[in-house]
Amino acid sequence: MTASQMAKAMGYHNHNAANLHYGKLGRLVGNAFGWDPTAEESQGADAVYILAELKKPGRYWLWIMRPEVAQAIEKLRWTNGNQITIPEEITEPTRLYEGAVRSISVNAYERNAIAREKCILHYGCTCSVCDINLADVYGEIAQGHIHVHHLR
Repeated sequence: MTASQMAKAMGYHNHNAANLHYGKLGRLVGNAFGWDPTAEESQGADAVYILAELKKPGRYWLWIMRPEVAQAIEKLRWTNGNQITIPEEITEPTRLYEGAVRSISVNAYERNAIAREKCILHYGCTCSVCDINLADVYGEIAQGHIHVHHLR
């Protein structure tokens, strides 16, 4: 694809941004694997040559991904085998359906507010298991708060 097509597919405003970001990625990949484009191959250009071979058969430069990069992407399972397309290449839109109805069954247990109040009046707001009073830990905002577990 051309640099402009790649920039558009990646959401960049122009090919300059794509060149910059892919050049940085090329340097990272090259440094990680000890790859370095030769001076003849890159003619002093950016490290995008590590990721792709550039050819200009006509008016625009074409970026052709290097087979080693494609193999690495497949080995890392960064692709599911489907060819990635840009918007101009999509021939038939995917149909998505919305609004399906399904039934869900849930058990809800309601606590007895009177039993909770009597428990707090009798035992207070200090936990009988861990001996923590939330107001001591969190201050005035937690005064009177406790999760009550009824045994009977």
